[in-house]
Amino acid sequence: MVNEIKNYSGLYSYKDSGWFINGTQISEDPLAQAARTGNKLLKLRALLQLNFEREYKVVFVNPNFNLNIAPEDEKNIVQRSMLRHYMKELNKIHIDARARGISLKLKDYFIDDPMALPEVDAARVKCGSYCSRCGSFEMNARNYIAVCGGCGYKESLEKMFVRGIIDYSVLFFNERMTTRSIRLFLGDILHIRSVRRLLNKYCVKVGQGKSTYYIIKNQDIDKLLLDNNYISRYGSNTH
Repeated sequence: MVNEIKNYSGLYSYKDSGWFINGTQISEDPLAQAARTGNKLLKLRALLQLNFEREYKVVFVNPNFNLNIAPEDEKNIVQRSMLRHYMKELNKIHIDARARGISLKLKDYFIDDPMALPEVDAARVKCGSYCSRCGSFEMNARNYIAVCGGCGYKESLEKMFVRGIIDYSVLFFNERMTTRSIRLFLGDILHIRSVRRLLNKYCVKVGQGKSTYYIIKNQDIDKLLLDNNYISRYGSNTH
């Protein structure tokens, strides 16, 4: 199985074998890229005289990615909302001695990645709650809403908090999310009781007392809000 990982964000569509963002066709074709990578496996299959099936998928991991695509064209695409289910299905695949032997032969042709994954420097991350419209960190709390001092945009405090915990889970995926860490990350715009309530609503609580931490249920903001019965009188009820 070949997985072509894409971190695209924005409103995309796929039709007539073309990719579009906001109605403008782009030159990149993720499906073609995945197919080319898959074809390399076919060459190795012939070279090594092995017998295995070749499949490929394009996996979109960014929670801010939206794709409009016809169901019949979605065979080789995994959208962010289906990623958890896709990983569970992969984990169900049985690997026998034959498959392990094929993997070891293919491994001889692996090329080490010359680029190390960057680590997030926490000291360089600007903490606080920001406006989803203009990016300003001048958010002022007023009862149940936050008002941007830069552009005047209004957003419910709950929705702003959900955006924040998604950001935290992406940036600090190796760190445990605690009440203290999320308050440091987002600032003191919410009372500690509200922080705990919302963490319990949108995350899975692990442990008790000082060892308590939280795991976000998913990183797709639309699905996260919908699945946890988010309702707001301030702005739209989804992202």
